[in-house]
Amino acid sequence: MARHRVPDLAAVLGTLTAESLSLVATADEYGHPNVAAVSWLRGAPPDHLDLLVGWRSRLVRNIQRVPAVTVVVFQESVLTLQGRGHVEERLAQGLPIPLSLVRVEVEAVYDSMFTGGQLTSSPRYVKDYPAKLRHLDDQVAAYLTEHQLTAVGADGHA
Repeated sequence: MARHRVPDLAAVLGTLTAESLSLVATADEYGHPNVAAVSWLRGAPPDHLDLLVGWRSRLVRNIQRVPAVTVVVFQESVLTLQGRGHVEERLAQGLPIPLSLVRVEVEAVYDSMFTGGQLTSSPRYVKDYPAKLRHLDDQVAAYLTEHQLTAVGADGHA
């Protein structure tokens, strides 16, 4: 099946929360694809999403070289978001581990599920952090929310 464009980008972005499991694809310095699983992201309607990734991540290096980014999201279907990324903050402030904030300006979203297919459940995962980092997800979610509000403004306008 040829993928088809999803018309309501803002609605898709509104469903992405700080615990949505996604795959992020970039290209390395040789043009080879690099795919990484990411759970710390937040959609920011109407047209972008923010990711928090390790500050030494290949994703950060790759996006600094070539900003083309594809994010694959698993919901009732497989959605592919294409856009351009940039490192918004090299070291996100106030978090207990060094993370970089990457903003992806989403240009298009496609339903990439094969014909006749539908996901019956989202991929499930567990996090086995050491006890001292168990609060990390709450801190990351708060950071993403705060950054979204300061980047867009409390009234929803830039």
